[in-house]
Amino acid sequence: MQHLYLSPVRSNLSKRLINSIFFRSKNSSSILPKATQDIKEAAKEHVRELRREFDKPIKFSTSRAKYWDTADSIVFNRHIGKFTRPVLIVTVLMNMFYWGYYREENDIDEMLGMEPWQIFPRLNLEYLKTAERQYREAGLDTSQIEVKKKMIQDIFQPQLNEEVRIKYKK
Repeated sequence: MQHLYLSPVRSNLSKRLINSIFFRSKNSSSILPKATQDIKEAAKEHVRELRREFDKPIKFSTSRAKYWDTADSIVFNRHIGKFTRPVLIVTVLMNMFYWGYYREENDIDEMLGMEPWQIFPRLNLEYLKTAERQYREAGLDTSQIEVKKKMIQDIFQPQLNEEVRIKYKK
């Protein structure tokens, strides 16, 4: 069985917690609040140590503030390098030239040029069905909507229309 190094306070706390959890003693109710109190005290002491450490003065000669210049506050990234900005500008311009002019169109570009109902014909069919229902409720003429709906179904779902036509002919 391996033992991890624990400070005396932590090891004493862990022993008490293990004893109170696994070996139920008659007065286990008094051990648990004492253990939580010990944990709280250890945490408070740790915070006090951190405050003491961070409250110490910082030597200017060893800090990064020694190398800070007023121009560093005014000019953003003054020390990034001599060629960084030109390389960045040339790279952006080359990418713009490639993506905007030199590259050939592919199927994705063609899809981006299409209307949404051409890519997803069901969207337009659902829209036309809703419009047809609203026109009927309002008492308006729905003949143009029915023609558009039939045209879209002929283009994108010809097998469905064939089944419907066969069913109506019988």
